[in-house]
Amino acid sequence: TVQIVVIVDISPTATLANREIGIKVLSNYGSSPNGDTDETPSWADSCTIDSDNDGVLDNVYPCDTNEQVLRIRLRAPDLEITNYQIDSDNRDAPVGEMIPVVVEIANTGNVHATDINIVLCEDETEDNLRNNICSEENIAYRQVIGAIMPPDDSGSSEPVKITLLYPVTAGNHDVQVIVDPGNLIIEANENNNRKNIGELSSENGWLDVAFEVAGEWSVPTMILLLTIALMAVAGMVMIARRREALDKVAAQSSMMSSIDEELRF
Repeated sequence: TVQIVVIVDISPTATLANREIGIKVLSNYGSSPNGDTDETPSWADSCTIDSDNDGVLDNVYPCDTNEQVLRIRLRAPDLEITNYQIDSDNRDAPVGEMIPVVVEIANTGNVHATDINIVLCEDETEDNLRNNICSEENIAYRQVIGAIMPPDDSGSSEPVKITLLYPVTAGNHDVQVIVDPGNLIIEANENNNRKNIGELSSENGWLDVAFEVAGEWSVPTMILLLTIALMAVAGMVMIARRREALDKVAAQSSMMSSIDEELRF
């Protein structure tokens, strides 16, 4: 007995369906006496042929055993962001508040998906976005869905609707919603996992950024100014004391000179 391993390369663009493949063994000497001949050039097994439909099989086992038909079931989820909603009057808000983003996600594959991450990603690079990647520091909000089921036998399915909350920070930010960031779930199509939901911003835009920067630098600046002021006061005190000491020395020197002159006379 010879064991043969057959490796089937399935294209990423293959349609999700049941596929049948055949394995056929041919021998150059199969037609020799007592040889293992392939009695059917087609994929039909000659052991099951009843050409005259009389209910009696034409061949008696052992007959044609040169072929085997295998069924491959291609199964994969296909997560897709079908829609999103943001109130047009709610694309900017005060810093620290939340902007609700309603997202609809469907699974158009033929098997369920589990532990699905959905993130709001802000100000990410184009290279990362092309690969559905969002750096950890750019994730504004994350939510995990336990499972999304595929369409039923009728081919219909209801998308899952979730609400993501975008925390408002100072300035204007380009925001993307990404399902399965990093493509951790193997899907039939990885190109429908991202939607650009546009720009979300703080109420005062760049002014909020200026106030934030000023707030960040105000305390260090005050400490620096106080330090400089204290050093200046200390310097002035030292100068005043030095002058006072010099004046005392000068006065003492003058008194000593007067005493010397009196002693001479």
